[in-house]
Parts: sequence; C-alpha cells; structure tokens
Amino acid sequence: MSSVEPLTIRVSDAELQRLSTKLTTASFPDELEESSWDYGARLADVKRLTAYWKDGFDWPQTLGKGLADSLVGLLAWMYEKVHDWTDDYAWEDEENSTWLSIYWFFTAGPAAA
Repeated sequence: MSSVEPLTIRVSDAELQRLSTKLTTASFPDELEESSWDYGARLADVKRLTAYWKDGFDWPQTLGKGLADSLVGLLAWMYEKVHDWTDDYAWEDEENSTWLSIYWFFTAGPAAA
C-alpha cells in the first residue's frame, strides 16, 4: 500500500515578491448597497482574504509557479464557489489561501484552458 507523502513546492523570492506587489497594489470596486451572495463574494470578505493571503498565509508550505491573471479576481471567484458549493462549511482563511495558491501557482484556474 502506498503512503501519503507531503508535497513540497519551491518558489523563488522574486516570484513571491511579484505576488506580494500584486496583492498590495490590487484595486477593489465599491461595495454594492444591500448586496448579497447573488452578486458574488462580499467585498469585505475579498479584502480580508487578500490581506490574509499576503500577510498571514504560511507561504513555505504551499507554493508553486503559475498563471499571471488577476489575483483578486481569482480570489473572489473561488471564494464565491466554495461558499456556494459547500453546505455551510465555515472555510478558514488558511484553507481558502491554500486553494488559491494551488490555483494561482499551478495555472489550474480560469486561464488554464
């Protein structure tokens, strides 16, 4: 029987700096009044996750190289999907950031096709 082994991914400091710069300089739209999940992820959640991905996420554990599309757009899209596709599971910021990193660095998101 095969054993499960942890995945180790290495990313250059330059790539991490590029990602940090994109997260720091990201611009956000205005929040719609009385918005709900019908309009996608809430702006406050997207901003919180963006800040966590930049400053709180444990980068050495989950990094790779990947796509050069919109970080915040991918974050909002994925956050909306995990909200809509799971039965009220309370996703932690660490879990969201892990999935975002997998999609961002492995080109598994919308730009993969």
